[in-house]
Amino acid sequence: MMDKNVDQHYRTVTEETGQAMRNYAREYYATNVGSEIPDVKQVHRLVEIINFVLVQYLELPHTFYEMINFDEQVKIYHSPKAVEITVNSDYFNGREAITFNSDGFIGFAGWSDDYNVRPFVLAFLIWVDEVAE
Repeated sequence: MMDKNVDQHYRTVTEETGQAMRNYAREYYATNVGSEIPDVKQVHRLVEIINFVLVQYLELPHTFYEMINFDEQVKIYHSPKAVEITVNSDYFNGREAITFNSDGFIGFAGWSDDYNVRPFVLAFLIWVDEVAE
C-alpha cells in the first residue's frame, strides 16, 4: 500500500462514526472518481485491498475478523451497473462488504456496527485513491 493518504484515511475511520464515516467515503468517491461503477479489474483490486486491511485488523482485540473466510462474490443484477462484494465467516454467509448500486448508492457492511465497518471503509478509501490516479 503506497497510498500517501493512508494515515489520513485511518484517522477518518477512527474519528468518524457510523453514518458520518460511510457518507464521507461516498462523498470521497464522488469527488475523486465520480458516479461510475467500477470495472471487474477495479473490483478485484478493491478485494485485494480489503483482504490486506482485514489482515491488519486481525491484530486488534475484540473484532470478529479472526472468523472471516473472505470470499469475493461479484454479482451483476438486472442493471450491468451493480456490483456486490460479500463476506463470509464461521457464522454467516454472503453479507455485504461493499456494494455499488445502479442508483449510485454505495453500501458499506450494512449489517456491521461502527467499529467493524472500519476496515471496509478504510480499504475503500485507499482504493479510491488508486482508481483516481
